[in-house]
Amino acid sequence: LKETIVRAMPEGPRLFPEDMKTDQTERFLASELSREQVFLQTKEEVPYSTAVVVEEMKDRPEGTIYIRALVVVERESHKGIVIGRKGARLKAIGQAARHEVERILGAKAYLELFVKVKPRWREEAEILRDFGYTIEGESS
Repeated sequence: LKETIVRAMPEGPRLFPEDMKTDQTERFLASELSREQVFLQTKEEVPYSTAVVVEEMKDRPEGTIYIRALVVVERESHKGIVIGRKGARLKAIGQAARHEVERILGAKAYLELFVKVKPRWREEAEILRDFGYTIEGESS
């Protein structure tokens, strides 16, 4: 079935350069790769109301990328879960996220993660905009 569908599809013009892997920014990718690791490492202990915001991202002279990101949760209990005992879980999240960032971006990275509690952050339009989310009904 798949082969039949593929054969029937018309070939269209290339929309992106051949070497372009995504239309997303490196900052967005670092944020989402880190957020993914939060969920993978915490399993179902932390709800999907967690955000990761890249506060700073810059190339260093030696060729590495420095990334400082904030993991935002809605409750103190979630903060403890993300950090883990003696910071072990946050360290594991950071290491796994750094590995993925390096793989995707093709450069060594230094990833620094911090955790902050912002109760009901998803209900605040200003915070959502600050985090890079688009508010329904607003033009981008």
